[in-house]
Amino acid sequence: MPIAIWYVIWFLIWGIFNTRFNWKIAKTKKEKYYQTSFFFLLSSIAVYFIFENFLSKSIEPILLGFIITVGLGIFFSDYYPYYKHIKNGKYFLVSLAFDILLQQVMVVAGIKILNQYFGMNYNNLYFGVMFSAGHLPVIFLKWAKLRYFYLVLTFLGGIGFSFLINEIGGVGILISFLLHYSLYIPMFYYLQDERKI
Repeated sequence: MPIAIWYVIWFLIWGIFNTRFNWKIAKTKKEKYYQTSFFFLLSSIAVYFIFENFLSKSIEPILLGFIITVGLGIFFSDYYPYYKHIKNGKYFLVSLAFDILLQQVMVVAGIKILNQYFGMNYNNLYFGVMFSAGHLPVIFLKWAKLRYFYLVLTFLGGIGFSFLINEIGGVGILISFLLHYSLYIPMFYYLQDERKI
């Protein structure tokens, strides 16, 4: 049952963001990243309370990863010309930290749910499948340039995140947060627009 709830929440949040929210705020470019950050922050808080029994012991490294990536985003926005290559604004990397916060809260919750369900029979491949299945709708987005690569990446990323979180614990959660954030940076630099992934 928690796995089904995880998928419902995942698709609901991303469905609202991509079909109702993202395209409207894209028209107000100046305030776009404040609005997306607020959306992801509220969604992360809601997900935390829904899955609190799975997340309560993991929140400190998640928050530490979030603080570090917000700091990196501010640093690169002000001191490095990365943002000039991205079409949608200077504070993209700050907003990205809020996006990854939501994803990592969902990642940790998903892994903990699967661990509880499978117990000693759990395999890191299970979360790879679960995570990539959560990204399947991207196949139907014709504007998404890297959609098939992205599905492979989410499968491999899911396996990697699961390994780090299960084998290293809190430090693994922090590393997975930082890796997740870092993986998006070269993709968006290549695409020049985060909406084209």
